Amino acid sequence: TNIYIDDCTGEPFAKISEQNHQRNSAVSQYTIQNADGDVIATSNMQRNYGTEVDVTDQLTGKRLWSASTPWLQIADSWRVDMRAGAPESLATDPRVVLILLAEVSAPTWGLGPLPAWLMSMTVVCCVCMCWCCVACSQAVADASKGRPSPRSDAFV
Repeated sequence: TNIYIDDCTGEPFAKISEQNHQRNSAVSQYTIQNADGDVIATSNMQRNYGTEVDVTDQLTGKRLWSASTPWLQIADSWRVDMRAGAPESLATDPRVVLILLAEVSAPTWGLGPLPAWLMSMTVVCCVCMCWCCVACSQAVADASKGRPSPRSDAFV
């Protein structure tokens, strides 16, 4: 399985590839690659009593982050622990983390991965969240500098 991730301008910036295509296996491995195809990080996923994901930097071999979810959980919620002092990397980009965990969470029940429309909605929601974060951070930056927001005169 290959998942291609585009930025908000539609340019590809990452690819997640599943190495062990045995979805019913207790262990799978994913690679995170940049747009040039260079492997940035690898991820090991284990399903025992819950699901655990560890992402390791390809160059240093150090763990960048890990995520876990308990067994027999009704809703998909993950606990993600970013390693203190980990360098910023494509593998720590929130969009990549979200898409990787969505892929790992995909229920199969012997039917294969989630439908394409559901994965598409996940990507759309991720892009919308990123846009909202950028807009809010810009508004906070403008407010801290004493500049009015572009629409502050709309209700005058």
